Amino acid sequence: MKRLALFGILILLSAIMPGLKYTGLPYVPVVRADPALSGATMFEPGNGSFSGAGLGDVGTPPTNHNFSTAGGSTGSPPTNYDLASGTFSNWTLTGSPTIQGTSPAYFARLGSGQKMKSDAFTVASDAQTLTVQTSAASGNYSGSISIYSGGSYATKTSTAFSCTSSCTTWKTFSANAVTFQGQSIKIEVERSTGTVEVDNVGIGQVIVSGWTMANGTNVSLETSGGPDGNFVSTTKAITSAPFVVDGEGQNGSISLRATAGSFSVDVLSGGSYGTRTTVFTGNSTSFASWTTKKFGIGELRR
Repeated sequence: MKRLALFGILILLSAIMPGLKYTGLPYVPVVRADPALSGATMFEPGNGSFSGAGLGDVGTPPTNHNFSTAGGSTGSPPTNYDLASGTFSNWTLTGSPTIQGTSPAYFARLGSGQKMKSDAFTVASDAQTLTVQTSAASGNYSGSISIYSGGSYATKTSTAFSCTSSCTTWKTFSANAVTFQGQSIKIEVERSTGTVEVDNVGIGQVIVSGWTMANGTNVSLETSGGPDGNFVSTTKAITSAPFVVDGEGQNGSISLRATAGSFSVDVLSGGSYGTRTTVFTGNSTSFASWTTKKFGIGELRR
């Protein structure tokens, strides 16, 4: 009995003082069993190992996102815009311009102090520019295109044009039409220097289909030289048509090249698209060659 009592005390001291050494007493091993598996299926989120490839392009991009849809003429120009009648009917003249050419290729010739103004017509709701074709019998020339709008057509907006090379070849000059979309206007061509020959006045043009801009004369559609061929060259902002970000979408992308200055790419969202978020900026140094840039749009997913 005394030995049993001493054994119990030693075990207790060993538990309290683990560093205590002792000999001559029995050793009792502790055996621990491995837990039994429950059989439940292990949970792992989709692509939890990130070994799977992404979905690539998802959703539908904005209309004409790659500028493959060409623009063209739109709406109805002023009456007798091409002088096909062989007269100045439906035109108001200053000075004494003359009709030149033969049927059906008549055109006007404007000399010193001369100009011609059309009757009123309505600008198409999608017109971005109004064009005029000009030439010269010889030498250089210059002039202006003026649009008369508002009450009594009293507001005059003018755009200058000039030619200094190969001026006997017909050239096309443009005035901004965006400001006057859906409005009734009159259009006038005035000679400044040289002798200006005029034809096909006031034809509405869509430069970039599916996109909007403040001034169509700042934008041109180029048909080669872009990553996929067509691209737009612009010195001012252009805006896509509205589109819905796909529920799987994480990034958007755009290809850009800057030949001068700087730019920003903004996402417009919210009511009336009144929230502007700048997703990145660049300049002619960082984007001197065509570069495809990605930007996050996950928070805009439907």
